[in-house]
Formats: sequence, structure tokens, C-alpha cells
Amino acid sequence: MIKTISYETIHEGHSLCVMGAVHGNEKCGTIAINKIIQELENGDIKLKKGSLHLMPIANPKAYQENVRFIERNLNRHLYKKVIKKDYEDYLDPIICDFIDKGDFLLDLHSYASQTDTKEEAFIFISGNDKKEIDYAQNIGVKNFIYGWQQAFNNAENNEGNEKDNRESQGTTEYARLQNITAVTLECGQHLSLTAPHKAYEAIVKSLIYFDMLDESSSVYAQFSYENLIQNNIHSQNENNVLCIHMQNVFYKENEGDKLSKPWKHFEAVAKNQILAYRYDGLEIKAKENGYILLPKLNADNGGEWFYFGIQDSFESIQ
Repeated sequence: MIKTISYETIHEGHSLCVMGAVHGNEKCGTIAINKIIQELENGDIKLKKGSLHLMPIANPKAYQENVRFIERNLNRHLYKKVIKKDYEDYLDPIICDFIDKGDFLLDLHSYASQTDTKEEAFIFISGNDKKEIDYAQNIGVKNFIYGWQQAFNNAENNEGNEKDNRESQGTTEYARLQNITAVTLECGQHLSLTAPHKAYEAIVKSLIYFDMLDESSSVYAQFSYENLIQNNIHSQNENNVLCIHMQNVFYKENEGDKLSKPWKHFEAVAKNQILAYRYDGLEIKAKENGYILLPKLNADNGGEWFYFGIQDSFESIQ
């Protein structure tokens, strides 16, 4: 059973959908959404226009077991299936129908890290929608990645799967096919104490950005539009903004596959630098200067291992 809550106002406005726990071990979105629900119920937060649709836990069984998924990654191959095989296949139509309610989608995630470094929040965007980019820039983060689907199409072992372009189709990709503006916010590491606050902040800032939040709400002053303008991405020094064009996804094929070092997320690499070794000694090298993205030191065989991207700018993708 998936719980959803909708708040409808009597005044016309945007329809915003917010999701948490698409992956069951990513708790920050659930915590933030439940806090928003509590504040809506007790009157600390008031909506003045539009509609807000909330799904605190998209994958309830995985959430209960504190695992990423049960039988299939819910954020891959997301579409309504005629033949249902895996547990997550039965969730697909519920998720899709929920997303269809919105003009905008905010999907809240966190990510795994085996390093001791502080790794910041970032946003996945499509990179070809100016409205989407403007929305993403007002959520309050400075790191952005685009090119998700291109990276999967370029995957080194994607031979034979070229006709299956839906491996990379998750919540936001599905939403964009329905002409819904959508972003994925990775709020930080799974166990980060600040990730739930970042998720909560993103929801509140979204409500302000879409002019849905009543000025009498207790959080309005803290996250007022004036503060957004003062602190948003447009006013930051360009050197502080990282916009990455994802190029490739690499899969771990064998237990003997090893990363060349314990890479950190967003760690810079030089052209021809060795990124990893295959079990047979084959070197995986960077084809150009770029960045390692979301490395998994303990990836499962056949699973996504790490991603590679190059630095870009918002001017080049708008």
C-alpha cells in the first residue's frame, strides 16, 4: 500500500508533486515530506493557491526492509507494464498515476558514499528545458548534473540493449515524457544529518518559487523570495557552480573488477588517467578531463559501478 496525500486550494495555480523513498534506504525525503504534512495539518504552513501532492514512501516494502529495492530498481524501467514480474512492477502504475497529477515534480533522494568526506547535495536535470533549469537553480544547491539518459546509451556494455532505451527511465524521465517539468534532488549521503533539512528546504523553496506558499506561514520569512534571490545560483560566483555533463555509466562485471583508488563523488580526473581495472587487467581510462560521479566501492556484479562526466556551463545547454 502506498500512501499519498493531496492538498487542494480554491485558487488556481501550479500542481506540485513531491516524492520520497523511491529507493527504500533513502530516508531524507520521507522525513521532510512528513514534516511538511505535520506543518500543513497544524497550520504552520498554509497554501494560498494551486495543489500539492505528497508521496512520503514510494517503495514501502523496500523502505521497511531498509534496502534500495526488493526485486528491481524502481527508478529504472519506470512505466506501466502489461506483464508484471517483479514487486516493483506493481508499484509502477501507482507511481505513474501520481506523477501525472503534477505540472512539476520534485523527487527527493540521497546517495551512498564510502568516503569520510563531506559530499554536498546536487540536482539531476535534463539539460534541455530552460523552465526546468530555472526551477532547479532556485532550490538552493550549486552542483548540477545532466545527460543521464545519454550516459546509459553510451554505456560500455550496452551492446544488445540499444533498443531498450527505458533502462534509464525513472520518475523524472517518465514525467518529462508527459510534459511535466521534473528534477531529482540528491540531498546528500544516506546517513547525513543535514540531508532531511535539505529536502525540507527544497520543498519550501519550491512552494515559494511557484507562489503557492501563503506569506503567513511560519517558514516564509526564513525562505522568502528575497532570500532566494540573494542566495540563488545566479548570484553566486561562477567558480562555485559545478555543472557536469554525464557521459558514461560503467558497470561492474566481475568480482575482480577494481577501482584504481577509492574515488570520491565529483572528484576531478585528467585525460588518460586510469579510473579502474577489469578483472583481466584491462585499464579503464578517462577519455578526457572530467569528473568521477557516484562511485560505488562495493558495487554488486552487474550493477552500476561509477559514472563519468565533463564540466559544462548553463549557458551552453540553454
